[in-house]
Amino acid sequence: KLGVIPHGPLQKAVQKRKAEYAAGRYCAKKVLEQFGIYDFNIRTGNNRCPLWPTGLLGSITHTSTQAISVAVCDEKYSYIGVDYEKLIDPETACSIYAKIINDNELKLIKMNRVNFSLALTLMFSAKESIFKALFPHVKRYFDFYSVEMIRFSILENFFELKLCEDLTPNLTKGKLFRGHCENHGTHILTLIVI
Repeated sequence: KLGVIPHGPLQKAVQKRKAEYAAGRYCAKKVLEQFGIYDFNIRTGNNRCPLWPTGLLGSITHTSTQAISVAVCDEKYSYIGVDYEKLIDPETACSIYAKIINDNELKLIKMNRVNFSLALTLMFSAKESIFKALFPHVKRYFDFYSVEMIRFSILENFFELKLCEDLTPNLTKGKLFRGHCENHGTHILTLIVI
């Protein structure tokens, strides 16, 4: 109904996955229309990344109930990544946090006196956003420990990340990225546009 046809491995995916994919691609089509681009079908590249039209950078995120897409001109910006995550429940947060954050980030959460599940979800989502923003340049997978959150404020809607390793000649250890975050109650939205 959305005019989006899953292709490749997605043709064999379960219906829920197909629906999320279609919703994300539909949002992307609507974003492209804001740039005067109609009837462009955003395909998926070899590494599962969306392939955007020449001149644009974009990002897509979806949950079981929401889909969001953003795009910018590549003449003005180099990186864009968006993510939307359901809040991690407290029990799960306590069992998985060591896979997502390092000791410095754990101290940062305690120092900020923020709900642990909320802060962990923010850090997870921010790292997903930076991954989406940088992957087209890095062209290889890097994990949660490749990036460290050094500052955040859920009330002021921002976070800062730094690279913990060299990813490319231009994306070197210590490079800083500032992003936008929003607490939607049950979900966290994060966005990086640089």
